[in-house]
Amino acid sequence: QALRLLNQYGDRSVKPRLYSLHEPEVVCIAKGKARTRYKFGSKVSVVTTAKEGFVLDCQALAGNPYDGHTVDTALKRVLLHTSKMPEHLLADRGYRGSESTFLSKIHITGKRRGRGKAHPDQQHRRNSIEPIIGHLKSDGLMFRNFLRGFAGDKIHAVLCGVGLNLRKVLRKLAKLLWLCQKKRYLRLILAIFCSTLALPEESMETGELLVI
Repeated sequence: QALRLLNQYGDRSVKPRLYSLHEPEVVCIAKGKARTRYKFGSKVSVVTTAKEGFVLDCQALAGNPYDGHTVDTALKRVLLHTSKMPEHLLADRGYRGSESTFLSKIHITGKRRGRGKAHPDQQHRRNSIEPIIGHLKSDGLMFRNFLRGFAGDKIHAVLCGVGLNLRKVLRKLAKLLWLCQKKRYLRLILAIFCSTLALPEESMETGELLVI
């Protein structure tokens, strides 16, 4: 690795380049943003549902492949996980050129021509994946992987996706239990109120003890 690092010094034509001695799989990813033009790490493909936001597939990719070339593999993994192939797929402009896949119909966000008649008003639903990716990085700790090698990257990506789904399920269960507990307290209050209204005036004056 030291010889490889020495050979690529000052020569931009040497590819693939070595960016980390302890993690040779790290690649340079061009983000195209003014704040962070480049990032170093591994690219992760994330597929979620349009409404609920559950992660159907979260897989680390080897190297720095074009996003449009990863659609077929991601859809096959979704079919393997859910036993159902989605009919429509919403994607950003980074997936341009992948609309010709035979597995699903791809709708590119912000692309008027060739958008298709299916789901014309749900193009904005693609933006819902951005906060999900943010939660994967912050809450799921995807922003830094402490597992070694490309196998560690794949394991870490899958665990982050599973953790996000579990947090969603636990949040739903907590809300459901809170509603059940609230209804239980409401029933108790209504029972006390109804029993109080049904008491005769003599029992209220003598201070009779009631047990419900």
